[in-house]
Amino acid sequence: MFNENVKKLLKSIYENLDMDFAMKELETLCALEYGQTFEDYQKSSRYVYDLLEKEGFSPELYDFKADGKTTYHDKRLPIGWTATKGKLTVLKSTMKFENPTVADFETMPFSLIKHSVSTPEEGIRTKLITEEQVWAGEDCAGAMVLLDSETRVFNISKYLDLGALGIVSDYLSGGVDTPDCTQWVNACTDDCEHWHVQSEDRDFIGFSVSPRIGKKLRSACCKGVVEVLVESDGRRYETDIKGVTATLKGKTNKEFWLFAHLYEPLASDNSMGVAGAITLLKLIRILSEKGIIPKPNHTIRVLFALEFYGYSAMYEALGAEVTKNVLGGLDLDGLPEKDKNNLKVMFPPYSSPFFASTFMKSAIEIYPEVFPETEVFTKAYVGFDDDAFLGDSTTKVPTMWLLFDEERSKARWHNSYMDFSQIDKEKYARMLSVLGTVTILSVCDVINPKEMLDNAMRLAEEKIAKESKISGDNSRLSFFKIGEREIILDFKKIIQPSLVEKYAQKIDNTYLDFCDKNMSLWQSLAKTIIPKRETIGLPYDMIRAPKSERKPLPDGVLYGPFGLVLSAMDGKKDLERLIRESIWEMGEVSSDSIFKRYVNGVYYLAKYGYLSIEEKNPLTKKDLIIALKELGIKKSDVVLLHSALSGCGHVQGGENAIIDAFLDCANTLCCPSFTRPYIIFEGEVNREDRFRPYDKKDFENISTGSIPKTMLKRGAIRSNHATHSWCAIGEKARELLSSHSLLDAPTGEKSPLANALKMKGKVVLYGVGANAFTFVHYLEYKANAKFLANAVVKVKNDLGEITTEVIHKHLPGCRDFYSGNGFSSKIMTRAKKMGLDVKSVKFGVGNIYMIDLEEFYNIGMKLFEDDPNVTLCDDPNCIFCRKWDK
Repeated sequence: MFNENVKKLLKSIYENLDMDFAMKELETLCALEYGQTFEDYQKSSRYVYDLLEKEGFSPELYDFKADGKTTYHDKRLPIGWTATKGKLTVLKSTMKFENPTVADFETMPFSLIKHSVSTPEEGIRTKLITEEQVWAGEDCAGAMVLLDSETRVFNISKYLDLGALGIVSDYLSGGVDTPDCTQWVNACTDDCEHWHVQSEDRDFIGFSVSPRIGKKLRSACCKGVVEVLVESDGRRYETDIKGVTATLKGKTNKEFWLFAHLYEPLASDNSMGVAGAITLLKLIRILSEKGIIPKPNHTIRVLFALEFYGYSAMYEALGAEVTKNVLGGLDLDGLPEKDKNNLKVMFPPYSSPFFASTFMKSAIEIYPEVFPETEVFTKAYVGFDDDAFLGDSTTKVPTMWLLFDEERSKARWHNSYMDFSQIDKEKYARMLSVLGTVTILSVCDVINPKEMLDNAMRLAEEKIAKESKISGDNSRLSFFKIGEREIILDFKKIIQPSLVEKYAQKIDNTYLDFCDKNMSLWQSLAKTIIPKRETIGLPYDMIRAPKSERKPLPDGVLYGPFGLVLSAMDGKKDLERLIRESIWEMGEVSSDSIFKRYVNGVYYLAKYGYLSIEEKNPLTKKDLIIALKELGIKKSDVVLLHSALSGCGHVQGGENAIIDAFLDCANTLCCPSFTRPYIIFEGEVNREDRFRPYDKKDFENISTGSIPKTMLKRGAIRSNHATHSWCAIGEKARELLSSHSLLDAPTGEKSPLANALKMKGKVVLYGVGANAFTFVHYLEYKANAKFLANAVVKVKNDLGEITTEVIHKHLPGCRDFYSGNGFSSKIMTRAKKMGLDVKSVKFGVGNIYMIDLEEFYNIGMKLFEDDPNVTLCDDPNCIFCRKWDK
């Protein structure tokens, strides 16, 4: 009976939708937002406000500061931006351009990337060089960098670090099918993860061009010098950005939300959603007034704001009295366009149970009967993608999202192709019919409560039966039973609680603990940690962390199990359980690397106060001192430390505690502070985007971890070598480093390695293996290995001038000990057979190893006498090693 009633409702909505209104308003709003400036945004929000008022609703308009500083739930709003001019013109090229103006904001607003700054009125004449040429060392200071066609514009800090004026991008989602279209770049920032330019972000100028134009520009750059004229009057300024909301009042103050974001200049993303939400609001009012459906019990609220960031602002602006009474919501972002026939639905996870999930599942079931030979629902999954993030347990707005299911490579996301012409009116109506059905079922008494609960129980039992076939693990099955029970219990929001309890009691809620005697080390560590949320909202921009310390969170927080882990934190469940259950719920494959990544992510968030952590067996500085003494480190020792901060787990006090422990035990502590300023290395042109000119004063470009960076910030001295500098603290620090010059052989006779050998030093490998054992390269130098070669590097001097230099006897190519942890390599296994004593001690989830340099040197030099290629690998397919193994 339930599905028959849903079928009638779905048909009734489809037949009564005013799709002429929806299409007209969609087209109008899309045109208003096309210019992408904040003046356009003001016009679009005002238009939506006036439209709601015209249609008889009582809209509210909220002003939020668009200053690049104001933050809601760790989501910082952008700074305002405007422009009227933006041109990129080819002035000099060996190839002829029929139209030398390859980008023009006036004819295609997407051409000038949002938040580009201004040039002098006459423009700037400069070089255009490719991204590939940048990594090969071509000077891009003041130049425009043409990115690789597969490089999606997001964080452009790597180019700004090298002094680029800006970037040109021809990346286009779905560009194979639409080569003459232009990508709307929604995120071009100077930070690791945030979506919008903030007040901290550096200036840039950016252009987006079609793949056809990009291909020709790239060819021109490869054939000769290309000079361009850059013109822009873009301006960043402090203004405001608005949110619009309106309601269809119900009998109670409980609310059901319909999300659709403003300020994206494409029809399906998301003028379609805004127009659709208003169309549904009108329809439900009309059906209610005509008596086709009862007057809503609960209020329906439409919310229109900046995607993701704007909804945190709206949530705060509406206040606790409103937000605590939200039943849940539907996301109307990116509804399927003309030729997208595979559909998917994202559901909220068990940590954010939503009774309306059962209504959506029923609507999907009967969809083929009502609309045969149309769209097919191919996927259902759980998560917090984009605007569904308010489903997090701290904000409690469980949200579902209906969208098309397609490979990312084929999707035309933010492609200018997706204009009004790509909207299929009938498909649009079908999508709105599904969303309207779920909304009406949630707020109106169109079906009696018993039928609702009977249907919900059927769906719960089907889910439990399905999961019972997947795994015989009783703990796993108990998790799904408890989760399905929570969905039933969520019906208390709209149905008499006593009736709901009777149904929920039919599902066993006994939690069966997970027992695995073969837990990995990181899984076991997670078992000892109980995390607790300390802030509201899923952390995202990491505003609490200094800019230099911000880094992407696992899964981008929103797009994988890590978001579910955060949402399920209740201050009681251990982290191992949280991770394991989130992996189960999302259908992911468990691995030790996932546990390691998530544990590190949790500690990172705790460091900046987003979480608190209760640890059953915390690692402390005292524990580390005991371990170091057990290894045999003495107060007279000089220690060369190779480390991975989290390689052994997390020591309370972080880097400073580890450094202090070593200094308490040893005379001098020395760490590699290596950098990667290579432009020609290993006989090939550099291709790594980690390239930065060597600058002794710049600690952020160090590639050997956070411990040496912390040492330098504490005042450690640093040797002045372009690629293989070391830093040290202690009595013998200066003596250890002073002979190491800028262009010396990196591991030669003047290096700290040689000095440490004279001082009878020791190497300690903390959380890393012999694959990090740089002293092996000193043996190669001493043995005059024939595979050592020159490296060409870029160096920045004290005046800021960049020069190109050559380093002899460098370390190109492959090595046997680079693989795995290095201890199974030829040189290490043979050395141990000859009596090398590798001391080790278990510490946390890892090991600490210690090797006496003098002992290793004496044994190692004998090994090189026997086999000059002892450090090369034996892989017959390794081009480098086979070249020298003759």
